[in-house]
Amino acid sequence: MTSILEQMKNQPNHIIDLVGLIAPVAALQAVEKFREMKTGECLEMINCNHETKKMILQFFPKSSYQLLHEKKMHPNSFSYQIAIQKTGEI
Repeated sequence: MTSILEQMKNQPNHIIDLVGLIAPVAALQAVEKFREMKTGECLEMINCNHETKKMILQFFPKSSYQLLHEKKMHPNSFSYQIAIQKTGEI
């Protein structure tokens, strides 16, 4: 059984829904939100297509984030859910 504190620790600090956005616009939104975040905070991006996912991760230097998880939202879809934790500035 997971404690409430452990569940809260695993919750993202910020969530952005990228449904229907073209890759450059979605990536720009993610970068803007990431810049506003404090080190240690988590950003979850939902409804992110493959092209957008690839573009977003290219924008961030590997030293600025830790990929917490990346998974398909539904087995037969092209939408992903990605969570990253800020470890440094971009």
